[in-house]
Parts: sequence; C-alpha cells; structure tokens
Amino acid sequence: MCNDYRLLIDIASIAEDFEGLKIKIGMPEGAPNVPAREDIRMTDMAPIVRRSEAGSGINELLNRRWSWPGRN
Repeated sequence: MCNDYRLLIDIASIAEDFEGLKIKIGMPEGAPNVPAREDIRMTDMAPIVRRSEAGSGINELLNRRWSWPGRN
C-alpha cells in the first residue's frame, strides 16, 4: 500500500482534467492552496476529490488530511 505520493501539478490543472472528462467538480471551500510537493505522506494535508455530501451529483475538490481511519 502506498503511503507517500507527490503532487507536481497545480489545482487548476487538476480541475481542467476533470472538466475534460466531463466530471463535475466543485470547490465549496474555494480552490485549495496547495503547493507542488515531492512528498505527501499519511496525515499530511492534501487535495482530495470526493462525492458531494449534498448528493447533488457534483464532486468536491477539497484540502483534507490524507489518511485512512485507524482501528477503534
């Protein structure tokens, strides 16, 4: 399982790629302010795309902690 990845393109390019695929992307919190980085590791803040919680059919591009929930 991967625990490290890099982000070498800007958020605008990511949004354009989704638009080119006809996938609707919204940025409800505004465009994430994320610089290009060689290393994004578990628990770092990073851009994610998720399905809107409002059920509107629009996906959301947000800045969130990149991780999986731990066991309880």
